[in-house]
This record gives sequence, C-alpha cells and structure tokens, in this order.
Amino acid sequence: MNPTELQSLLAQVKAQYPNNGILWLKDAASYFNVALNAETPLDLSNPFLSQPLSLLTKETKRVLTAVYEECGDQTRESAFDNLLANMAHDMGKSEGLLGIL
Repeated sequence: MNPTELQSLLAQVKAQYPNNGILWLKDAASYFNVALNAETPLDLSNPFLSQPLSLLTKETKRVLTAVYEECGDQTRESAFDNLLANMAHDMGKSEGLLGIL
C-alpha cells in the first residue's frame, strides 16, 4: 500500500465532494479492499500479527486517521453502518473483505 496514493485519492474525492465525508470513507475502504486483496493472503495462524490493520504502515494509518477525524460523529456512524451492510453483501458473493475489516 502506498500512503501517498491513498492521500491523493482522498484529496481528489474531497475536492469533488467537499461535504460528503461518507464518500471519503467509502473510497478509503474501497482502496484498502483492493490493495489488501492484492497482497499475500493473511496467515490466520497468528491473528494478531496478520490482521489487516497490522499490515498498514504508520504513514498510511496517519492518512486514514486524518480523514476519519475530519468526518463528524454522524458521518462516521453512517459510514460504519454502510460498511457493515456492504460486508454482508460481499460475503454473500464470496468477495474480498479485507478493506472493510
């Protein structure tokens, strides 16, 4: 994963949709879903070292935290509900879920 690429993606979506934080978070989740599924599959024998969050660099976590903090509580709650619904939908289609997790 490339934090600069993520930051560029988020800057672009923020410029196009400055008042739509839920879209920013959805785009971030989509980015992670693609980036994490392209990586080596998770080794679930040691779940604490191979969870999706442990695969993120410090800079990537900083970019994600910054966009998350820019969204209000209501937006974060709506985004969480939306991500859960998408996760259930994608599980039914046997699609990758790492970006959502």
